[in-house]
Amino acid sequence: YALLGLWALLAVYGFLLGWQRGSRRGWALYALATALAVYTHALGWLPSAALFAWGLLTTLRTPARLASPALALGAALLAYLPWRTVALGQARQVLTSFWASPPSVVSPFASLYLFFEGPFAGRSLYPAVLGLVLLALGLTAPPVLRGRSADSVALRFLWAWLVLPLLALYLASQVQSVYLERVVIGAAFPVYLLLGWVATRSSAGQAEAPVRWLGALLGFLVLLAGLWGLKNWYTDASLGKPPQREAARAIQAAWQPGQPVSLENLLLLPGV
Repeated sequence: YALLGLWALLAVYGFLLGWQRGSRRGWALYALATALAVYTHALGWLPSAALFAWGLLTTLRTPARLASPALALGAALLAYLPWRTVALGQARQVLTSFWASPPSVVSPFASLYLFFEGPFAGRSLYPAVLGLVLLALGLTAPPVLRGRSADSVALRFLWAWLVLPLLALYLASQVQSVYLERVVIGAAFPVYLLLGWVATRSSAGQAEAPVRWLGALLGFLVLLAGLWGLKNWYTDASLGKPPQREAARAIQAAWQPGQPVSLENLLLLPGV
């Protein structure tokens, strides 16, 4: 998933080079990174498709601008064709046996928090940190809705990069649930950029004093929450995957090192 995130970042960089400067190298990078992302994960194309959708929404009157990104996506698709047979087999397996539970209407909002904190804030702090992240992101709404400044354009781009992959994943999961945030890890980066804008840019310029104060305060609290989660990541692994930790302890208590453990043996454990 770290590799998947890297390809997503390179795809965004290539897209921006191509979109803003008309760089052929940018479009080549966008195509190559998209192809590598799909080879890394079958849903790796979602962030790249979100960028294309953003371009579509912003150029309704000048559709000719979409020619280059469309060609780049087409090249990425052609590069993936050799893997088509394997991909179809994987898709059939997912459609019959994938274990992810169906998402609720709250899931995309919770994803904004999980991209930032993961499960490492602890259950008791989950509502508070989720509310903090959503409130901080809400401060980006005024410039997104009413401004035409450079910040406004950039914020709209970040929101499209973030929301569209999550929305596509959510809608697909209404048919067959594949809703796991890590498969669109490339959409996590705009969360960090948006939170960074709240902590810095929202407190600058012509903003009113209460907005400046609130942006700085929320940025400080978000930083504290992130440091708290980072501390838990290194000191309390049970916050991440407690069932696996409990299973390991049960196996350790029931068997000695070197003894074979089969599925039948595991089913004999209490509570399994």
